[in-house]
Amino acid sequence: MPRRIVLHLLTLVVALSSALAQSAAPAKPPIGIPADAQWFNGKWYRVYIEPGGWKSGKEKCERLRGQLAVVKDAPTDAFIRELAGDKTLWLGAYEKVPGLWLWMDGTEMKFKAWAPGQPDPHTKPQWLHTWRGGWGDANEDDKIVIGYICEWKAR
Repeated sequence: MPRRIVLHLLTLVVALSSALAQSAAPAKPPIGIPADAQWFNGKWYRVYIEPGGWKSGKEKCERLRGQLAVVKDAPTDAFIRELAGDKTLWLGAYEKVPGLWLWMDGTEMKFKAWAPGQPDPHTKPQWLHTWRGGWGDANEDDKIVIGYICEWKAR
């Protein structure tokens, strides 16, 4: 099957998954989750545009009783990319040892959406961010990253 058709079918599946997940959205977030958080596939998400590194984003999400966003499949990645728009934002994964990326919940990264040339083997330590071209890695104090995405599980 030509690659173009496969990509078209994948886009269609992602769009349908997103529509189904959104159709079951609760009317509003529960108490303790920001009122402007967006629902997707059983979780609430919110973008924060704030200066600071990955660790400060992680700490802020935890203070808000959530965590940095975990992206374990293509539909969630499509939602996160749309939510982020053209912004470069921290996500909830880090490289524990060379080549081993872990999510905030301690699970190993299986699904990957790296941009071409990423992750950069010369960047140490490495923290995950999303941007228009896919995922990238950056140092804690990389100024290209302007914020982060928090997530909360449905309660």
